[in-house]
Amino acid sequence: MSKKAIIISVIIGLFLGLSVGGCVWFVKNLPHMDKLLNYQYNLATVVYDKKGKVMGEYYIEKRKWTSIDNISENIIYATLAVEDRNFEHHWGINVFTIFRAIVKDLIKMKKKEGGSTITQQLATDMFLSKRNKTFFRKIQEAFLTIEIEKLYSKDEILEMYLNQIYYGQGAYGVESAAEAYFSKQAKDLTLTEAAMIVGIPKYPSKYNPRTKPKETLRRRNIVLEAVAKAGYIDEETAKKLKNKPLNVVIKEKGYINAPYYMEEIRKFLISRYGDDVLYKGGLNVYASCDLRIQKKAEEIFEDQLRRREIERHYRFNITNGFIEGKPLYLQGALLVEDSKDGSILAMIGGRNFNQSPWNRSTQTKRQVGSSFKPIIYLSAIDNGFSASDIVLDAPIVVEIKGVKDEKKRIYKPPNFDNKFMGPVTLRYAISHSRNLATIRLMQRIGPYTVIDYANKCGITEKLYPYLSLALGSASISLINMVSAYQTFSNEGTYIKPHIIDSIIDKKGNLIYETNIEKKEVVSKQSIYITVSMMESVINEGTGHYARVMGLKVPVAGKTGTTDNFTDAWFIGFNEDIVCGVWIGFDSLRTMGRDATGAVMALPIWAYLMKSLIQGDSLVSPIYKRGKGFSKPEGITERRICTKSGLLASSKCPKIRNEYFINGNEPKKICDIHIEDGIINSGDYITNYNKIEIIEENKEKEDEIFH
Repeated sequence: MSKKAIIISVIIGLFLGLSVGGCVWFVKNLPHMDKLLNYQYNLATVVYDKKGKVMGEYYIEKRKWTSIDNISENIIYATLAVEDRNFEHHWGINVFTIFRAIVKDLIKMKKKEGGSTITQQLATDMFLSKRNKTFFRKIQEAFLTIEIEKLYSKDEILEMYLNQIYYGQGAYGVESAAEAYFSKQAKDLTLTEAAMIVGIPKYPSKYNPRTKPKETLRRRNIVLEAVAKAGYIDEETAKKLKNKPLNVVIKEKGYINAPYYMEEIRKFLISRYGDDVLYKGGLNVYASCDLRIQKKAEEIFEDQLRRREIERHYRFNITNGFIEGKPLYLQGALLVEDSKDGSILAMIGGRNFNQSPWNRSTQTKRQVGSSFKPIIYLSAIDNGFSASDIVLDAPIVVEIKGVKDEKKRIYKPPNFDNKFMGPVTLRYAISHSRNLATIRLMQRIGPYTVIDYANKCGITEKLYPYLSLALGSASISLINMVSAYQTFSNEGTYIKPHIIDSIIDKKGNLIYETNIEKKEVVSKQSIYITVSMMESVINEGTGHYARVMGLKVPVAGKTGTTDNFTDAWFIGFNEDIVCGVWIGFDSLRTMGRDATGAVMALPIWAYLMKSLIQGDSLVSPIYKRGKGFSKPEGITERRICTKSGLLASSKCPKIRNEYFINGNEPKKICDIHIEDGIINSGDYITNYNKIEIIEENKEKEDEIFH
């Protein structure tokens, strides 16, 4: 063999060796077969409300997977016409198209013409870097393309492509694009809509219908021309379609319904499944929220707080009160719960989620004031008291042992109005929120009994057996208080509140469903009588303004106000739903004189409940019309004297019908009134042993409070 022949052989051998080695290297660095067969798409987790409306999404890539059977033929026609007309006939690489692209690029002396098939684009988008447009990447792309064509059918490849490609505005895949631009599903897109969407991937930033409508319209019409050239429509039809406007649906970018609710769901999903599943797993989450109720609550809530800011001339308000990263304006929280199944139907955790994501309905614990009192009266009723029993509304002075400071050693709890009504019925005491009468009642039944009933009703916060517990000194979250009132609304049956009904994974499997556990914690009879007294709060007591505002249906509830007007509460319900409202400043500063629960929180509650269960002549109720609280068996009714609490005589000036648990009704006829309703004070005092018992146990106050 000649020297020349040897050199040529060596060169050929080196070339072949390098070629084989290069091929081995390329193949070695390609994705494994299992990854090609089981490619995991980043799918958005979508949250739906009870009516199936989208509340929001969590995603890195906003993608919703849809099968090719649910994609409009218009999308398929436009995609094939623009991207790959010979898709059905080539084996992944169209040699003729590549050659044509090279020739055109050489003529223009720059890379302008694309030659990639749909399969090549899919291979690049799924596994390779779009930015690294090198010769080596093209070889890798070719190997991947061939493998994909061997593993999948043409329909499967097209389906993957249409679910993978980026269509601008954060939308990956045609389903997300159809929703983003036209609020439609991909199966419902017209040809003009499909042509616009298909034209975007070439340059998503350039062909943005919101910011560059003229360029987008021109690109859409180019796609329509391509559809005609491919033979899917005739040129005359294309000409007519090109005259149609884009008709893009403009949505507020980044808007999320019920942001505080969505954040609570996000935290739940992360704790249960982790970040990857949340942002890439394509879960369908069915929340307990009802967006109709949520939006109405948000509307009323913000309107009322703005009114309070104006009326009270606050230095900081919602427009100027965000300073150095802190909201200094008036804050609040609201929850609506379905009392029959524990669903949280609406949640407001503050006035501006972007400024303050802290959820005041679940994370904040504030003193609850008189909104705690129904627990005390329920404890009394369930332990033998009746609504007509008498309790003394009179001054209490307690010396606290072990305290040297004289001012702090003497405890003198006040009434809100600094007045004393003397002997009053339990119904009057709760409806008019008499502090001193409530303290005496708690002394009689014992603070540990009250704490036990609070726990039964769902209050999980630590409570202390001090006299001040009767005045609502405990700090409790709104969700805890609302869940306690749910027990009142649901005839003594407690249900743990929940924010998610069910979760479906991307394959359609049910992976989570709320287990609704119902537990009867108090008798229906005791609850009914307590609820009846809470109806008096609204019909004739501190919550009467709700009736003035036009709320006519049967409802019950309780106001709550704390010292120095730092917290204002109102929690109320009918037989179907419970709504709780808290208002205050984050900094615990006063809201000003007379900023009571009735003034600050009640109007929000009343307007919302009116919308939910009553409606008006123009608007139907959003939820359902209240029919009243069902009276259980074992309840009897008697006409009693409102002054003595005994059976009414013809001489009693004020009487009312009162409810009693069978066997607990009074047997004695009132004998404290003589002619013309004048009280026989001697008989009145000697006939009320319960007042004497309370006074006799007064020495226990030191022990309890200490």
